[in-house]
Amino acid sequence: MPFHTKSHGVDVGALRRGIVKATALAKAAGLDVIYLLPSFANADGDALVELIGKSAVETFKKNRETTINGVRFHMETALKKRTAGPAIVLAMNISLEQLTKAQADHRTADLVYIIWSDVELAQYEAANPSSVAI
Repeated sequence: MPFHTKSHGVDVGALRRGIVKATALAKAAGLDVIYLLPSFANADGDALVELIGKSAVETFKKNRETTINGVRFHMETALKKRTAGPAIVLAMNISLEQLTKAQADHRTADLVYIIWSDVELAQYEAANPSSVAI
């Protein structure tokens, strides 16, 4: 079952809810999390820095892997895949086109989408009526 946030722009609370949900899903299924971004330039965003700290984010960006609450997170973009999967996908700031590709990816066991704008939210909810807001 997919999940999404009702958020707008940089939203620390939405990212926190997304990480909590992705971590819970991953732990329950014994899977890792793919932290999917539009590009690695987006990896050190303010919301993630606020949640896990600047040093942890820099290490995550450099190694493309970290552990949060006992779950391994792999940082990926649509072009740079790191893990064979299956995995829980935590998608942040990606376009709806990229999201559709992630949903179709054989590695995606479940999805948590951090919405960036009201327009994306409306389009996402129309295309994914079974998605649960977190």
